[in-house]
Amino acid sequence: MLSCEDLELRLMELLGENLPEDLLAHLKSCPRCKEKREQWIRLWSLMGGWEESKPSIDVTESILSQIRGDLRSEAEASASPGWFTSGFGVVLISALVASLLSIGSSIALHYGNAAEFLRFALQQLEISAYLPVSTIFFVVGCLYGLLPLLLVGLIFGRAADGHRLRLSLWVVVVFLLLTLPYTVVECRTLALSFTLSVITGLTVGALSGGVAAFYLTGRREATVR
Repeated sequence: MLSCEDLELRLMELLGENLPEDLLAHLKSCPRCKEKREQWIRLWSLMGGWEESKPSIDVTESILSQIRGDLRSEAEASASPGWFTSGFGVVLISALVASLLSIGSSIALHYGNAAEFLRFALQQLEISAYLPVSTIFFVVGCLYGLLPLLLVGLIFGRAADGHRLRLSLWVVVVFLLLTLPYTVVECRTLALSFTLSVITGLTVGALSGGVAAFYLTGRREATVR
């Protein structure tokens, strides 16, 4: 026999006009369910009489404007460059890595030892007789500035957006600010002329390597496109 719990599960059938035989039999024998059905029918009729409320034009436009603003903000946030590609990150990371490479190389092979090694190599080629010692120290400084900036520029230059020449100059400036104090300290045992030759060579090499690397990176991307 149909129970009261079964009847509640068949609510939509109870709200109809033509009830199945089992529901009619239960309602005749259960005044409680019959009264509940009548309450449900009254409630259903009241719900059907409600008028659908629509938001005003001002409210609709306000909601749409808010949605458009949120979408625009998300699009700008996704399109804007990150801190690294914006320029500051490229300059800082490139200069720091290049400085570490240059300083690390000088720790492994001191400027004076590098000059002696280069002088010995030139003697074997019978070239050193035509070069003053200060020039050899200048070449050593160039190598310690050129190679790190060239390597770093080729690696990180692809991440730079826009003005590559300006960024390369900033990389060189920051690199020299980080590296020159160490170079001066390490060259304190050398003659002043040799120290100035190393510093000058380091500056020239860093400028040449940084600008050349960022320029070559930009040219390569332009060719690919």
